[in-house]
Amino acid sequence: MTSEVDKYLGKVSAKLNRLPVTEKEEILKEITNHIHEAVSRQESLQNVLDKLGSPSKLAGSYTALYDLEKSRSNHVLHNVSFFLSTGLTSVIVIPLLFILSILFAIAAAVSLVISVAGMFMDIPGGIVLNSASYTGFSQLVVAIISSVILSSFALLLWKALIKYLMYVAKRHQRIRLKK
Repeated sequence: MTSEVDKYLGKVSAKLNRLPVTEKEEILKEITNHIHEAVSRQESLQNVLDKLGSPSKLAGSYTALYDLEKSRSNHVLHNVSFFLSTGLTSVIVIPLLFILSILFAIAAAVSLVISVAGMFMDIPGGIVLNSASYTGFSQLVVAIISSVILSSFALLLWKALIKYLMYVAKRHQRIRLKK
């Protein structure tokens, strides 16, 4: 292997420092194999490295995928910003799923808080569903049920966001390695 490849892999490796050693070695082996295959097809080394792009961006796609696969939600916000630049659909889908999941979670919390407050304060009308008015304890039961439903939608949308981000990350890796 040339010093140019070693230098490139060293930069990628440095950006993968927070991944487990086995994961890091597997990624570096995959990139190395890709480089060797491309060069064996008579592609110039510089062309192969140019197609792979900057070492930090390539490593970023791998670390983002690792975070998503391990459901490390503390990194989801970081990954959202990384993937917003991947395409037009991401500009629409990612914010939509993110905002809707947050709104459903807030609606679930607000519904529950207002219902509990309604048990201790006189809120005229209580909860009205299909012409039936619920007050007191029945209002709390209806609010708990609606909060569970709203929370379920929030969780479903959050999981859809993570699945979409994983899909984009895997696709991004395949595209970069096939170039």
